[in-house]
Amino acid sequence: MRLVIAVQAFFVASVFAQTVTPPFSYGGHTYNITSSSVGVFLTSSTIGGGVAHWLYEPSVITPSNATNNQWVMLFATNLSAAYPGPEAVFMVTSDNGTTPSGTPTQILTNSPANVCDMIDARPIWDGSSSTWHVFIQVAPWMGLTCGGDPNGTAPNFIGEAAGPSLTSLSWILDNGTNNATQILHCDCTSGVGIGEGQQWFNTGPYGGYPPTPYMTLYNNWAYVPGNQIFSYLTDFSSYNYAYDINPPWIAATGETITPDVILASPDGTSSGTNFGLGVGSYCNSSTNYSYMDNIGFFAHIQPYPGSTPHDVLTVVYATASVSSDSTGQHGFTPRFARNAYGYLDLTSTSPNTWTTYVYYDDASVTGCNLGQSFKSGNNRFSVSQITITQQ
Repeated sequence: MRLVIAVQAFFVASVFAQTVTPPFSYGGHTYNITSSSVGVFLTSSTIGGGVAHWLYEPSVITPSNATNNQWVMLFATNLSAAYPGPEAVFMVTSDNGTTPSGTPTQILTNSPANVCDMIDARPIWDGSSSTWHVFIQVAPWMGLTCGGDPNGTAPNFIGEAAGPSLTSLSWILDNGTNNATQILHCDCTSGVGIGEGQQWFNTGPYGGYPPTPYMTLYNNWAYVPGNQIFSYLTDFSSYNYAYDINPPWIAATGETITPDVILASPDGTSSGTNFGLGVGSYCNSSTNYSYMDNIGFFAHIQPYPGSTPHDVLTVVYATASVSSDSTGQHGFTPRFARNAYGYLDLTSTSPNTWTTYVYYDDASVTGCNLGQSFKSGNNRFSVSQITITQQ
């Protein structure tokens, strides 16, 4: 079902390392978003291995019993200079969310799963079975050729690794093979397939549909321009279509914004008012930097009985970065720190307030081709604090 999209734009004031949106309204509430730069979280040199590591698309989990009360970052990166070649998912913990408490640890490699390329290690916690599920956007080997190319030889899909802890993960494989199971794949005969904007949520503790409480939202690169967002609900045995929407798409920059975090609603989950946020970024070839200039506000993103997700607002808002220039705030693929279920709980009330961190690569790039820009190894994850208030 195609949904009607409402788009609004708001100007933003920026003062050095802090940015503030003027108030904007939705659903009878007024919202403010502010952000402040914090510092560099992790550099590629700390990973080691004697190679230049590319860094982007991190996932960060906020402290809870499921994380031993630590902040946890997961990210995928290369293990050699060759591409395609060996890759791995790394984990690093933090006591405060702004500085690592140790060096990154390798927790999963691509080699057992017939995968030639992977990114987007997206974790969610299944509290009922004490299992971590980590979903990864991957491209398969096709003989000696890496799939996921523009010719659609083997479009990218979503694979999964699971285990009782994030340091004891195993790939979900097709029976009797070393092939990563295609948990979700593009229903297309050409094109790159499922994009890097995929994200997962456990809606169960937040009033989700009990039979299939787990939700995925992913973009389909076969839809250009616009990269349609598809939503599926699952119990990990079957995947049921929920809805699709057009994401915010900024024609001037080719920027597509996808949902990254769901804010737990103070109005009560039964009313379906939990909404999502995502920070966009785009690459400027004339300056050799990527910029964070827009936020997508996704109303009613969580399905519930009788609901129809609708209304996507684009808020023109430069998320504060640790580095910037006259064009804007530097940052590639910003990602919110979320709890183990993919949500952000209220930090305080009167007014209702959510506070978390956003992580991004703010290093310079060598052009706007992704394969060239962020696989050069001169990369880092930087962090900014972001606060949303509702009145």
